[in-house]
Amino acid sequence: MAFHRIMSVLFPLLLATQAEAKDYLIRKGDNLTKISNRISSSVEEILSCNPSIKPSSKLHPGQHLKLEQDYKVKTGDSLLGIVYDNGITLSEVLDFNPQLKDQDLIYP
Repeated sequence: MAFHRIMSVLFPLLLATQAEAKDYLIRKGDNLTKISNRISSSVEEILSCNPSIKPSSKLHPGQHLKLEQDYKVKTGDSLLGIVYDNGITLSEVLDFNPQLKDQDLIYP
C-alpha cells in the first residue's frame, strides 16, 4: 500500500495533532492574543482546539486551554499508523498540515 512508502531525509517533519494536546493554564492578564504570541500559535488554532471558547470570551486565571502538540515523525511511521495511534482522523492531520502535498510520503 502506498501509505507505507517511507523515505528518509535529513530534516524532521512535525505533524500537528490534537490527540496529544498540551494543557495551558491561564494566568492573570492573559487573553487569546497574548497567549498566541507566547506560544507562537494563532488565535484561530487555539479556538479550534477549544470549541467552548469564543473570540470574545473572557479568560479567567486558573482556567485551562488545550493547545496543539506536534508529533515528530519517526522512521517506519505512516500517516495511517499515526492517525490510528493518536485517535484522530486522516482528515484532521491533513487539515493541520496543509504542507503535506503527497499523502503517501512522510519523512522522519
